[in-house]
Amino acid sequence: MQLENAIVIRIKTSGFDLDKIAQSGHCFRWVEIGPSKYLVIDGRRQALLEKIEPSISGVSSVSGVKISCADMPGHPAHWFRYLDLQTDYSAMRAAIPWQDAPTTEAADIANGVRLLRPNLWETIITLVISQGMSVEKTRATVTRMCAALGDLCGGPFGVYRAFPGPEVLRNATERLKSLGLGYRARYVSNIARLVLEGEICLDYLHTADYTEARTYLKSIDGIGERIASLICLYGLGMKEAFPADANFKKIVARKYDGRFPVELYGTNRGVAWLYVTTADRMERGRGK
Repeated sequence: MQLENAIVIRIKTSGFDLDKIAQSGHCFRWVEIGPSKYLVIDGRRQALLEKIEPSISGVSSVSGVKISCADMPGHPAHWFRYLDLQTDYSAMRAAIPWQDAPTTEAADIANGVRLLRPNLWETIITLVISQGMSVEKTRATVTRMCAALGDLCGGPFGVYRAFPGPEVLRNATERLKSLGLGYRARYVSNIARLVLEGEICLDYLHTADYTEARTYLKSIDGIGERIASLICLYGLGMKEAFPADANFKKIVARKYDGRFPVELYGTNRGVAWLYVTTADRMERGRGK
């Protein structure tokens, strides 16, 4: 694979597993190209992510990730932030209250998953598209949209299509319908128009607190409670967001006797949600 003009960063950290992150249900622009090896696009940036196998020394071993990206200002820092590498997920797992046995079990199963911090514009549009779609269908739809409307970019691993910006999507309702967005096409085009006209301010969302951001997002046509919470969780890194959708409620009915103890998790309840939903996806993938 091409490695021209690339910088390679190796980060060893506990509680990190690329394959489990890929299975978490929100990696719409990840392409697996080998065992624990993914080509990833976020906005207009491209990176190759590879698992670092643990090297055993005495009784301890630490795994991690190798990030290969463009040798350009801002790119390494972008991927560090994208992977939320500044957060100690092992400490979060250790802090799960002993009385919450189902979440303890889920965190053990999903150990290594983490909340990504993708481009906010891309997060908003992708999650609006995802409404009523499976993860697999969303991924295919986003891929078609980028292939048809995204700018052609060159990166250290070849050419790729960037995520289309608001200037492209503003008047693309019919084109988006033809790409499989259905009724969501109108929402996407309208959000693009409002961003360009300054009616939606992405910079404001980066400075707002969770309550303010969620309220602001829910005022936008096409964004309800669940999508607003997911945007806060992924696009804004607000770990207090808690998208208790229909699937999560089914898990709670099955494993928590109908009530999840959200009050035990404070500002990290979004991480608990991530462990529970990822473990459920992994178990269903194994046929359980």
